[in-house]
Amino acid sequence: MPHLVTLAAARETAGIAVRTNNAREQASGGAGIGSAWQQFYARDLLATLAAKPLPLGVYTDYESDAAGEYTLVAAVEPRHDAAMPADLRRVTIPAGAYLVFEGSGEMPRVVMDTWGEVWRYFAQPGGEYRRAYATDFEEYVAGDAVRIYIGVVRAN
Repeated sequence: MPHLVTLAAARETAGIAVRTNNAREQASGGAGIGSAWQQFYARDLLATLAAKPLPLGVYTDYESDAAGEYTLVAAVEPRHDAAMPADLRRVTIPAGAYLVFEGSGEMPRVVMDTWGEVWRYFAQPGGEYRRAYATDFEEYVAGDAVRIYIGVVRAN
Protein backbone atom coordinates (compact mmCIF):
# COMPACT_ATOMS: atom_id res chain seq x y z
CA MET A 1 0.00 0.00 0.00
CA PRO A 2 1.42 3.41 -0.85
CA HIS A 3 2.00 6.09 1.76
CA LEU A 4 1.79 9.87 1.40
CA VAL A 5 4.88 12.02 1.86
CA THR A 6 5.37 15.73 1.45
CA LEU A 7 8.65 16.93 0.00
CA ALA A 8 9.35 20.14 1.87
CA ALA A 9 11.96 21.34 -0.63
CA ALA A 10 12.53 20.93 -4.34
CA ARG A 11 15.29 18.60 -5.52
CA GLU A 12 17.58 19.55 -8.40
CA THR A 13 18.58 16.73 -10.75
CA ALA A 14 20.52 16.26 -13.98
CA GLY A 15 20.97 13.33 -16.31
CA ILE A 16 20.38 11.57 -19.61
CA ALA A 17 16.93 12.27 -21.12
CA VAL A 18 14.74 10.30 -23.51
CA ARG A 19 11.28 11.20 -24.85
CA THR A 20 8.99 8.16 -25.01
CA ASN A 21 5.61 6.68 -24.06
CA ASN A 22 4.45 3.50 -22.36
CA ALA A 23 3.23 1.81 -25.57
CA ARG A 24 6.61 2.35 -27.26
CA GLU A 25 8.48 1.09 -24.20
CA GLN A 26 6.33 -2.03 -23.95
CA ALA A 27 6.67 -2.76 -27.69
CA SER A 28 10.46 -2.33 -27.59
CA GLY A 29 11.06 -4.06 -24.28
CA GLY A 30 12.05 -0.75 -22.68
CA ALA A 31 14.65 0.15 -25.31
CA GLY A 32 14.36 3.94 -24.95
CA ILE A 33 14.50 3.97 -21.18
CA GLY A 34 17.09 1.19 -21.17
CA SER A 35 19.31 3.21 -23.51
CA ALA A 36 19.15 6.24 -21.21
CA TRP A 37 20.22 4.09 -18.25
CA GLN A 38 23.01 2.47 -20.27
CA GLN A 39 24.37 5.93 -21.13
CA PHE A 40 23.97 7.02 -17.48
CA TYR A 41 26.16 4.14 -16.28
CA ALA A 42 28.59 4.31 -19.23
CA ARG A 43 29.25 7.97 -18.39
CA ASP A 44 29.56 7.09 -14.68
CA LEU A 45 27.35 9.98 -13.57
CA LEU A 46 27.18 8.63 -10.01
CA ALA A 47 30.94 9.06 -9.58
CA THR A 48 31.40 12.24 -11.60
CA LEU A 49 28.35 14.32 -10.59
CA ALA A 50 26.34 12.84 -7.75
CA ALA A 51 26.04 14.44 -4.33
CA LYS A 52 24.64 11.10 -3.10
CA PRO A 53 25.13 7.62 -4.60
CA LEU A 54 21.41 7.41 -5.38
CA PRO A 55 20.27 7.05 -9.01
CA LEU A 56 16.93 8.66 -9.82
CA GLY A 57 14.53 8.06 -12.69
CA VAL A 58 12.70 11.36 -13.16
CA TYR A 59 9.50 11.45 -15.25
CA THR A 60 8.44 14.87 -16.50
CA ASP A 61 6.96 16.83 -19.42
CA TYR A 62 3.84 14.67 -19.49
CA GLU A 63 1.80 15.19 -22.64
CA SER A 64 -1.43 14.04 -20.97
CA ASP A 65 -1.75 10.88 -18.90
CA ALA A 66 -0.31 7.34 -18.73
CA ALA A 67 -1.00 6.88 -22.47
CA GLY A 68 0.80 10.07 -23.60
CA GLU A 69 4.39 11.06 -24.24
CA TYR A 70 6.71 11.88 -21.34
CA THR A 71 10.39 12.47 -20.73
CA LEU A 72 12.42 10.09 -18.57
CA VAL A 73 15.70 11.41 -17.16
CA ALA A 74 18.18 8.88 -15.74
CA ALA A 75 19.52 11.32 -13.17
CA VAL A 76 21.43 12.20 -10.04
CA GLU A 77 21.25 15.10 -7.64
CA PRO A 78 24.51 16.81 -8.65
CA ARG A 79 27.13 18.19 -6.30
CA HIS A 80 27.23 21.97 -6.23
CA ASP A 81 30.85 21.96 -7.43
CA ALA A 82 30.31 19.41 -10.23
CA ALA A 83 31.16 20.49 -13.78
CA MET A 84 27.86 20.00 -15.60
CA PRO A 85 28.13 18.68 -19.18
CA ALA A 86 25.98 20.81 -21.51
CA ASP A 87 24.13 17.81 -22.96
CA LEU A 88 22.60 16.75 -19.65
CA ARG A 89 18.96 17.57 -18.95
CA ARG A 90 18.26 19.41 -15.71
CA VAL A 91 14.94 18.77 -13.97
CA THR A 92 13.62 20.20 -10.72
CA ILE A 93 11.53 17.78 -8.67
CA PRO A 94 9.02 20.16 -7.07
CA ALA A 95 8.18 20.21 -3.40
CA GLY A 96 4.72 18.86 -2.69
CA ALA A 97 2.64 15.74 -2.09
CA TYR A 98 3.71 12.34 -3.42
CA LEU A 99 2.33 8.85 -2.96
CA VAL A 100 5.24 6.46 -2.49
CA PHE A 101 5.12 2.89 -3.81
CA GLU A 102 7.92 0.53 -2.75
CA GLY A 103 9.22 -2.69 -4.22
CA SER A 104 12.13 -5.04 -3.86
CA GLY A 105 13.35 -7.93 -5.97
CA GLU A 106 15.28 -8.55 -9.15
CA MET A 107 15.96 -5.50 -11.32
CA PRO A 108 14.47 -4.37 -13.66
CA ARG A 109 11.45 -6.63 -13.02
CA VAL A 110 10.76 -5.03 -9.62
CA VAL A 111 10.54 -1.59 -11.25
CA MET A 112 8.00 -2.81 -13.81
CA ASP A 113 6.02 -4.64 -11.13
CA THR A 114 5.96 -1.57 -8.88
CA TRP A 115 4.78 0.61 -11.79
CA GLY A 116 2.03 -1.99 -12.27
CA GLU A 117 0.95 -1.29 -8.68
CA VAL A 118 0.90 2.44 -9.46
CA TRP A 119 -1.31 1.97 -12.51
CA ARG A 120 -3.69 -0.40 -10.66
CA TYR A 121 -3.97 2.00 -7.72
CA PHE A 122 -4.95 4.97 -9.89
CA ALA A 123 -7.30 2.86 -12.07
CA GLN A 124 -9.54 2.26 -9.05
CA PRO A 125 -12.51 4.62 -8.88
CA GLY A 126 -13.13 6.84 -5.89
CA GLY A 127 -9.56 7.24 -4.67
CA GLU A 128 -8.56 10.05 -2.34
CA TYR A 129 -5.79 11.22 -4.71
CA ARG A 130 -5.30 11.56 -8.44
CA ARG A 131 -2.05 11.80 -10.36
CA ALA A 132 -0.84 15.32 -11.08
CA TYR A 133 1.10 14.27 -14.21
CA ALA A 134 3.72 16.92 -13.47
CA THR A 135 6.84 15.18 -12.11
CA ASP A 136 7.22 11.66 -10.72
CA PHE A 137 10.44 9.92 -9.77
CA GLU A 138 12.06 6.63 -8.84
CA GLU A 139 14.76 6.28 -6.18
CA TYR A 140 16.96 3.24 -6.50
CA VAL A 141 17.71 2.76 -2.82
CA ALA A 142 19.60 -0.54 -3.16
CA GLY A 143 20.57 -3.01 -5.84
CA ASP A 144 17.19 -4.67 -5.46
CA ALA A 145 14.89 -1.95 -4.09
CA VAL A 146 13.01 0.97 -5.60
CA ARG A 147 10.71 3.70 -4.31
CA ILE A 148 8.40 5.33 -6.85
CA TYR A 149 7.12 8.78 -5.94
CA ILE A 150 3.96 9.84 -7.77
CA GLY A 151 2.99 13.53 -7.63
CA VAL A 152 -0.63 13.78 -6.49
CA VAL A 153 -3.44 16.19 -5.79
CA ARG A 154 -6.59 15.56 -3.76
CA ALA A 155 -9.35 14.04 -5.89
CA ASN A 156 -12.04 16.29 -4.45
